[in-house]
Amino acid sequence: MKRRTFLRTGIAASVAGLAGCPGGGGDDTPTNAESGTDAETPTPTPTEMATASPAPTATPPEKTDRSTPTPDESSALPRLQTDGSWVVTEDGERFTPRGANVIEPLFGHRNETNRGGTYEDTLEMAIDPERAWYNNIVRLPITTWGIDQIGYEEYATRFVDPTVERCREAGVYVIVDYHIIQDWQNEEVHQGVREFWDFFAPRYADHNNVLYEFWNEPQNPADNTLENWNAWKEVAQPLVDRIREDAPETPIIVGSPGWTSLTKWAAESPFEGENLVYAGHIYPGDGKTAEALDPEYGAPAEEVPVMITEWGFDGTGDVQPGTKSNFGEPFREWLDGRENIGWTAWCPDSHWHPTMLDYDHNPTGGELFHSRFVKRWLAEARAENVPDGLQFEGADYEEPIDIVGPSEPGNPTVSENDDGTVTVAWDQTTDNRHRVMHYNVYVDGQIRKQFDTIVLLNEAEPDDAFTRTDLRFETTLEGFVPGNTYEIGVSAVDSLSHESAVGGPVEYAPGGSLDIHAEIPHVDTAPSIDGQVDDGYGASSLHEFQHVVRGSVDGEDDLGGGWRAVWDEEALYVLLDVVDDQKSVDSDIVYEDDCVEVYVDGDNSKRPNYDWANDFQLQYVRGTDRMAGIEPTDVGEDYAWQDTDDSYHFEVALPWSALAPNAAVESGHVIGFDAHVNDDDTGGSRDGKVNWHNEADNAWDNPSVLANVKLVE
Repeated sequence: MKRRTFLRTGIAASVAGLAGCPGGGGDDTPTNAESGTDAETPTPTPTEMATASPAPTATPPEKTDRSTPTPDESSALPRLQTDGSWVVTEDGERFTPRGANVIEPLFGHRNETNRGGTYEDTLEMAIDPERAWYNNIVRLPITTWGIDQIGYEEYATRFVDPTVERCREAGVYVIVDYHIIQDWQNEEVHQGVREFWDFFAPRYADHNNVLYEFWNEPQNPADNTLENWNAWKEVAQPLVDRIREDAPETPIIVGSPGWTSLTKWAAESPFEGENLVYAGHIYPGDGKTAEALDPEYGAPAEEVPVMITEWGFDGTGDVQPGTKSNFGEPFREWLDGRENIGWTAWCPDSHWHPTMLDYDHNPTGGELFHSRFVKRWLAEARAENVPDGLQFEGADYEEPIDIVGPSEPGNPTVSENDDGTVTVAWDQTTDNRHRVMHYNVYVDGQIRKQFDTIVLLNEAEPDDAFTRTDLRFETTLEGFVPGNTYEIGVSAVDSLSHESAVGGPVEYAPGGSLDIHAEIPHVDTAPSIDGQVDDGYGASSLHEFQHVVRGSVDGEDDLGGGWRAVWDEEALYVLLDVVDDQKSVDSDIVYEDDCVEVYVDGDNSKRPNYDWANDFQLQYVRGTDRMAGIEPTDVGEDYAWQDTDDSYHFEVALPWSALAPNAAVESGHVIGFDAHVNDDDTGGSRDGKVNWHNEADNAWDNPSVLANVKLVE
């Protein structure tokens, strides 16, 4: 899944997996439950599992050895097939598959301790009506990593055969999913597909409750065009045909390039063959709003069978961000109106994101997680489209009582470091019933940093990480300004997204003195905003642009100049004198043209991110009325240009009511400030960029790097 920047970096990547191709998280070492040689093999992250060697290294046995005995037909489910745009039973009864993916079995075993349960625990929960789960189908992801670890035969014997049989006993269908995420124009990958299905296709060909998803997510080329779909079909059709030779009646689910997102072309150019279902994978992180689903998935489902074999959301905001309100409920409304489209949610696990379990294997829910949402949906739909053989008599679904969040972290402290940073430390919360997943560090009532507990705990004490209450954590913060006073506190957030009260807060006043990089004089009469250096700027100094931070500059005539400014009680007035002997304005992107940028942190809070309350990045395209980077839009709208042959002036008035609404603006007040100029000499993209203060071009993303500029009389 595109998700889709394959892995987020840093702590988030260590903790959270990617949807359908889960990223790391947890203890990746085998548990004591594993025995034999495979227990000594380090377990990779789930992303590595999904993208492991394109072709399994284990050689499949000969064809004659690959089948399993036909199950007892007296208890067998009816075989599924397709009829028009529907999945139906062999008797023609319409059937809507609804269920969930399960964990990759070997990964589930090797991470039993850290997951809170085994693979079998997950499977039993998913098919147990007594626990109010009413999946009529589960999807079983099998990775090349798993096959490479223990070989085809052992993998099938230990995991797949028992899953198929247990699901049959429970009256549940199972999708055997070849869970690879690989570019599809690759013969080595194709060989892996052939080897996998040469082994598995005949093995369950006589099992009525089995479907095959032959390739989880073909990757690139991902162009959403009919031409790309047809190119994919030319590659995939022989692979599908090969499976069909060994499994003449088994329904085959067909994915598509772009991480199985090109479903819309299936109706226009379907594959050849019978009993084919076309997959779609839908996540909010892909920008899939309810309004966008019909043309991509709803329209083709009017002509061919479509099944959403992966979907989910995670309101914590890092992996597949979405909530029950903005994604889950509209998604359900859309699908409930299209009963022929089946689905399997991702994923009853505590690691593979978007997750459906906490670290005690309890379903997560509320606004931020989709497990209880899925569970209720399944419960309410259990009486619909149930063929003979599916028995869903069990417990009634009840929304769990909301649990009080964890206790607040104790004893927060703040200490200064020699490098100008501060260390914030606190005691682990004493109430860890639902696994504290991270701590929020607050500065002046706003979250400054999220500290993910799992990384540290898994490195230190993986076996009892979530049961200990004697640990003390610490993290470092920067961006504190001498002369200011801050309140710093810490809260705990558990796996159900319950947040504790904020521990502390602790008052902190940085020591030392503040380096002043420039001074801006006061004026009694405001300058006219006309783009000219008039008498209003008489007391101001020109601060020359000093640093080339992008591209190149060919001498002072190519790009140079500087800025000057004055202030009164109403506003800050900024004038840029820009030397530029070749001018160009031709791009849709403001910073690719001749463009000036003014950065202001009105209270010099030195936060590392823009809050748009008093931190502003203002961009203006030379000689035009094009502006960008402004929120709200009434900041910096009073401006003017003055153009000459080899230079230009830009002037703007920035009202204090917007820049520093909560500060006493007077002589001695310090703001964060910098000025930048982009230069496009010949059209197209910019050729160079200069600025005044910071030697790197990162002020657009981090206002803490702005210069300290003082207002003076």
